[in-house]
Amino acid sequence: MPILKHCSMVLILSAFIGCIGTSNTSGITTHPLSEEFSNPQRVTILGYSDHAMEPALSRRYLFFNNSNDPAVDTNLHWAERIDDLTFQYRGEIKGVHTSALEGVPSMDRNDVFYLLS
Repeated sequence: MPILKHCSMVLILSAFIGCIGTSNTSGITTHPLSEEFSNPQRVTILGYSDHAMEPALSRRYLFFNNSNDPAVDTNLHWAERIDDLTFQYRGEIKGVHTSALEGVPSMDRNDVFYLLS
């Protein structure tokens, strides 16, 4: 049985709070949902040992790109959810690679995949 390499990353979710919310004594607008985004959790990607950047979660998948270093060919990758904090690496996303940088993957609620290139 091969030993799987793994990579850990911390998903840090943040929310931009605009006009809605309440003001505290310092005049800063806060929002009750902001506390939900204040506890980042470490995520393990089994079978992956490179950089994992700009993550996006769908119901079932984790999408990410490798390093954005100009000397590296930045490509999109995907992993399948095992549980909330563990994913199994499935490989590069086929059919979207060019010689340019591909990054910032995302999927909407209708399972339409988006990326920047």
